[in-house]
Amino acid sequence: MKRVVIIGAGPAGLTAAINACSEDTMVTILESNGEVGKKLLLTGNGRCNYFNEVFDISKFYSNDSNLLDSIINEDNIDRVYKFFNNLGIETKVKNGYMYPYSNKASTVRNALLDECLLRGVDIRYNYTVQDIDYVDDHYVIDKTIECDVVVIATGGLSIPKTGSTGFAKSVSDEFDLIYVPNTPSLVKLNTDSDLSLISGVRCDAKVSLYVDNKLIKSEAGEVQFNKDSISGICVFNISRSAIIGVEKNKKVSLFVDLLPQVKYEDMVSYLDNKARNMKDITVYAFLSRIFNEKIVNYLLKVSSVKNIKIYNKLSQEEKINIAKNISKLKFNITGGGDYTTAEVTTGGISLLELDLNTFEAKRQKGLFFIGECVDVDGDCGGYNLGFCWISGILAGSFIRGNHD
Repeated sequence: MKRVVIIGAGPAGLTAAINACSEDTMVTILESNGEVGKKLLLTGNGRCNYFNEVFDISKFYSNDSNLLDSIINEDNIDRVYKFFNNLGIETKVKNGYMYPYSNKASTVRNALLDECLLRGVDIRYNYTVQDIDYVDDHYVIDKTIECDVVVIATGGLSIPKTGSTGFAKSVSDEFDLIYVPNTPSLVKLNTDSDLSLISGVRCDAKVSLYVDNKLIKSEAGEVQFNKDSISGICVFNISRSAIIGVEKNKKVSLFVDLLPQVKYEDMVSYLDNKARNMKDITVYAFLSRIFNEKIVNYLLKVSSVKNIKIYNKLSQEEKINIAKNISKLKFNITGGGDYTTAEVTTGGISLLELDLNTFEAKRQKGLFFIGECVDVDGDCGGYNLGFCWISGILAGSFIRGNHD
């Protein structure tokens, strides 16, 4: 009988446990919380965006991104669909984002838990692992629990209230494995600009990230302005590179295009044509027919244009300043949200250390790393959970003896 211990009962750990179960395996999960899937319950604002119809490799990042095609491919995507079909979860799709039809993350969590219990998985709650030793071709956890296989599924450092402690780093140190340093990701971005005038405002826009004046990435979507930060899914999706840039003391700038359907070089003529029949309209009243009034106040302030001026009497320089700030509203980025608010963690166990067909450490037989503690992270949209499902399925299936 193969003795399997999985440390962590998040999405990856539960998935690995289900797939590892057989008549020849005895599976135990050690969970530091009093319940399983604590972080999973928070995903998708409690609705659990668990996968995406467009599961594309371009949505993922790693220090060794050239290896990602070994993980993000059609075969593994099909494995995820089969896994969820077998769980019987009804799905609904919105803009490619896949949710349980119930709109409740607990539906996914409960299905995973029920399946583990039905298969005889022993779940030990409120158990915090202190150390793992490798002695005489088997593992000993905390000097008392002996097993043949250990699966590390403890996540990264994001949202520590759910039990994330970075435990995988201590395991990598113990077994001398390469560990890519962690940073928070999918977070708001802080700026040195005073955004009090537009705090709380949401709008559709396009954001572009520049690091040392080089364009890194652009994203379109809803942006939210806060007093001293900017957030929204499109901002989250570029935050990874922004945070890394700041930590490397590089110049990081965010440009917000408030009217992306109009090219910057055409903006002045666009505004002039729109105001042609509004002879005596103030610039504030005119722009308020396009943007939220708070955004108009902010635009005029940073453009050094008084809001009582008549638009059609503005100088060309004033019009150019307004156009520039509509299309290229610039913010210096000074940092971002910390691990308490980060949705995911970058870094983790290096892909170079793992057999990417099984997620077993190449240099340490019987030791597996899955989920967020691996150096793979993705954009918002079900990609990070998708990696948890894939790594859990591959590791669990291999442990069970299914090498398909």
